Amino acid sequence: MARVAMAAISQETARRYTHELVDHLNHTMRERTKITPNEVVVGGSLGQETAVPGKFDIDLVIYTREVTTDDIIGQSSRELSESGGLVGYGCLLKRLDEYLNETLQDKYHKTNISRYSIIFVYQGVVEVDLLLSPWWDAPDNFYRFLTTIPAKIRPSFTMCANKWQAAFFQHHVDQKAKELVKRAKAWRNKVWSRNPVGFQPKSYTLSLLVVYAYIRAMLQFSNCKAGNKEERIVDRTKKILEQIVYNHHKMNIIWDQPGLRKLLPPYYLRREYTSLLPSRPRILDPANPSSNMYICGFKGVTPSSYHDAINGKWGWFVANIGTLDLSKYVD
Repeated sequence: MARVAMAAISQETARRYTHELVDHLNHTMRERTKITPNEVVVGGSLGQETAVPGKFDIDLVIYTREVTTDDIIGQSSRELSESGGLVGYGCLLKRLDEYLNETLQDKYHKTNISRYSIIFVYQGVVEVDLLLSPWWDAPDNFYRFLTTIPAKIRPSFTMCANKWQAAFFQHHVDQKAKELVKRAKAWRNKVWSRNPVGFQPKSYTLSLLVVYAYIRAMLQFSNCKAGNKEERIVDRTKKILEQIVYNHHKMNIIWDQPGLRKLLPPYYLRREYTSLLPSRPRILDPANPSSNMYICGFKGVTPSSYHDAINGKWGWFVANIGTLDLSKYVD
């Protein structure tokens, strides 16, 4: 099914609706579905504190022990439970859909059940992407699990890193960097609306590129005493970002370099998970050492089209990056 075009809503309204949904899931989901939400994480731009005014959705990930890794990779099927209901991943999503329909009633309008999520419109104004993930109490446990499965299956588990992606931005990325991310997203949305040709970079991909360029600029001006230091850092961030995009075939964005490590404590060191690391060119996900945002960081890219990401997905970015202006505040 096609996604429903949503009208623009305020971030205040989106946050209020997000709080309502998280509270609803935490207080009613277990009794109605027998699925215990160990943690409900707000992902995406709202969770990462980089949302821009306009049209955006709410991303929620329910971490629960009722979902197993076997459910995700589809390598095992469970028998009927004592209550007579199947408890495989697809049936868990169906059970979740029925629960939301019964408890939210007119507030819930399902648009699609995808492979790993339920997509619905809440309150008639905002789209919600709700995912189910196995429970992980620490990132190292997740990374160690990834080393035990074939590389071709690992992309199926990218949603599991949502909680650390959000935490990375919430706790390690400073407010100035997040402001620059917002400006870059507003630029992408505006330019893309005028010229939607090619493949649009995902918000998370753009966010990582801006943060990386900003930290590089910060390090270059660490000893600068000039009064216009902030403006110079913004200007330098833009220039570094341009260089990265224009030379994207040589890209190697990693997060455990000595300089970056002091400002952005990484969740992992590359030497600890060498078997997970993708080859260059790459933008390593700071929350998932097996995920290469250089390839999968564009809307519409699937594992079967990864090769095309190297041979054309960056065309729109290269053609338009010169128009980026990070000096303008987001209205």
